[in-house]
This record gives sequence, C-alpha cells and structure tokens, in this order.
Amino acid sequence: MHPECDPEVVAPAREDLVCPNMKSVTLQKILRSLETMETKISVPEAIRDKAALALEKMIEYDASDIYERKGEQIWDM
Repeated sequence: MHPECDPEVVAPAREDLVCPNMKSVTLQKILRSLETMETKISVPEAIRDKAALALEKMIEYDASDIYERKGEQIWDM
C-alpha cells in the first residue's frame, strides 16, 4: 500500500470487480470455520499447486521492501 493511502479505505479498481460471494464472508464465519474445521474445500491439484506457490511468495515477501525499493519493479511478471 502506498504510504499516502488510507488503510481503512478499500476502493476497487472497477465496480464490476467486486465479488458478491466475498462480501458474505465475515470475521465471525472465519472464526467459526477455524474453530470447528468443518468447512472443507477441494480443488484440482494443479490449481492447488499454483495457489500454494502464490501464497508462499506473499508470505515471504517483506512489506518493508516496498518503501526501500521505491521506483523499482517489485513484482515478477
């Protein structure tokens, strides 16, 4: 996030990019799901592998680098 952005405001790039299903997810529902572990999601292995790699990259990425690397390309495309 850019240092001048308000962290409390999330604005989509376009209104048609808002996912109605994601708006139904609440913190209470997430907590219940984590506590009960009842919700199971199955995805094909190829999709799981790509998603796991993306998550690993996000976790290892140090957000403080954004300010240190200002002006450089941050994401590998």
